[in-house]
Amino acid sequence: QLGCVINYLPNQLFATWFPHQSSITLPKTSFMDNRFDIQNHSDVVASLIKKAAEQGESPSLTVISSSMFPLLKPGDCVFLEAIKFETLKKGDIITLWNGDALLTHRVVSSDGEQIQTRGDQNIQDDPNTPSLMLLGKVIKVKSRSTNKLTDLTSGYGLIVNRLIEKLSYQRRKTRLKQENCNKTRPITVTINATIRLLASTL
Repeated sequence: QLGCVINYLPNQLFATWFPHQSSITLPKTSFMDNRFDIQNHSDVVASLIKKAAEQGESPSLTVISSSMFPLLKPGDCVFLEAIKFETLKKGDIITLWNGDALLTHRVVSSDGEQIQTRGDQNIQDDPNTPSLMLLGKVIKVKSRSTNKLTDLTSGYGLIVNRLIEKLSYQRRKTRLKQENCNKTRPITVTINATIRLLASTL
C-alpha cells in the first residue's frame, strides 16, 4: 500500500514530465479528488518532489495509510522541505522513495549511506533505504477533518510530535513483550489512549 499520493508540485516541473496530465489523474474519491496517481510513475514523481524541495518549494502529499496514526491520519496533507542526509535526526518524519512507492515514516537511524525508518503504528522497522532515496522532511501537517495547519518542527506541534515519538517507541517495546506476558496489555492500552489524546490537541 502506498504511504501517500502527490498533492502539489510546481506546474512547470509537472508539465515537463507529464504533458498529458489526464493520463495519470486518480479516480475521484472522498479525499483524493484531482490528485495524481503515482503507482505507475513513482520513480519520476519522486524525482520531481526532490527537485521541487531543493528549489525551495514545499511539495505536499496526501496520507493514505494509517502507519503514522494518529499524528498523520489518512486524508491529512503533509508538507515537505529539503533536508540533507547528514542533518537527519532520530525521530524526524521524512518522505522517501523505497523503490516502489513513497513512504512517510520516522527516522530510526541513519548510518553511513543508509536510512532506517518505521511507522509509529508498526512493530517492525522498514528495510534500509539508500540516502539518495530521501525526498524531504515533513515540516507541517494539515488536518483533513479540521483543516488546521500544524508546524511539527517548532512550538507546541514539535512538543506533541516528540512525545508521540517516545510513546510509540515504548508501545513497540511493550508489544514485543506481549507474546510472553499478557500483563503488558493494559500498558499498551494506556499508551494508545495517551497518544490519541495528544494528537487530538493539535
